[in-house]
Amino acid sequence: MTYGNETNPDQKKIEAAFEMLVSAQNAVSHMMAHNKVRDHISMRDLLRIAKGPKSEADHALLLRVNDDFMARRQLRVILQSQSLASQPQQAAAASTRKDAIQWRSGKAFDLNLIASSKNDGLFYLQLKLKDSEDMARISKAEVLFAESSGQFFSLPLPKIMDGIAQLMIKHGHPMLDAFHDPEAEFFIR
Repeated sequence: MTYGNETNPDQKKIEAAFEMLVSAQNAVSHMMAHNKVRDHISMRDLLRIAKGPKSEADHALLLRVNDDFMARRQLRVILQSQSLASQPQQAAAASTRKDAIQWRSGKAFDLNLIASSKNDGLFYLQLKLKDSEDMARISKAEVLFAESSGQFFSLPLPKIMDGIAQLMIKHGHPMLDAFHDPEAEFFIR
């Protein structure tokens, strides 16, 4: 404040306090932005991913989950408790012959893998529900998750009609490796 040509004696103190406040605000903003990158993955984010990754940000978050041991364990618990159905580890891997129908059997559903007859590197993954009592509930599923070799993969499910859904997968997709991994587990969510 200026009184005529004189400066308010508290002006310097006010300016110094304002500069300190701005510096503190910048430091807090920088720390929060920096910690957000390294910070753990929140339960809210894990629950959102368990519903099925829908955006690029969700897919990026799923990759972050795969790199974080604790987040993988938490996502696994969420999927085990909230899945409509699951298929546990198999005793032995499915057949790897390309011309044969390959299958994984489970209590609630089976997975059949059929190579395209055109030899174009495409595979059809059929999901067949078993229990007619739960079919109405499980038919509402939107995502197929697989956990294999400490990584989670997901594919959006088309509408399950008459207990069957069919997905098209390209050669080299991680879901194919999960299908052949006897230790992989599948979840329908």
